[in-house]
Amino acid sequence: MRETLDCVENKEDDWKQNIKDISEDFSEDIIDTLGLIGRAKSTKSQNYQDAVKLINARIVNLESNLHIEIDMERIEDRSKALSYIGIEVADALKLIPTPQEEEEVEQTATVEEIAPEDKQYFEQTRVEVKPSLWQRIKNSKLVRAISYALKVKVVLQVPALPEGRGENQN
Repeated sequence: MRETLDCVENKEDDWKQNIKDISEDFSEDIIDTLGLIGRAKSTKSQNYQDAVKLINARIVNLESNLHIEIDMERIEDRSKALSYIGIEVADALKLIPTPQEEEEVEQTATVEEIAPEDKQYFEQTRVEVKPSLWQRIKNSKLVRAISYALKVKVVLQVPALPEGRGENQN
């Protein structure tokens, strides 16, 4: 793709043929973008610059990523397909360098170590606040007794008064 991009940018004589040659290997949007680059009148237009950026990004993605493409229509048996995938992945993993072991091993904190640390942090960051004078007065027994007494409702039940129709006439 990089060679085709160079050919299209320099507008070589066979740039259209180069695009046709790679049209089966890449998606339609990449082919259309390469065609747009080849047909551009000016290299300073926004469309041209965006197209070049897009193609360069695709090239970088293809170079940096590992792609495994399997034509599932050709491989009828699933076990054969999975076997093929396993072989491809194994081959690809051989190319990845193994990480070097560090001399210092990270120490993980145990639950017991964390609990005293939490308790110590809690003790260091909390301040015991003494109640204010007003709060002490509100919480005193006398004030609580008075507030309780004021909440008590007194209900007087008086027998029904006569209606005045002359029932109780003296």
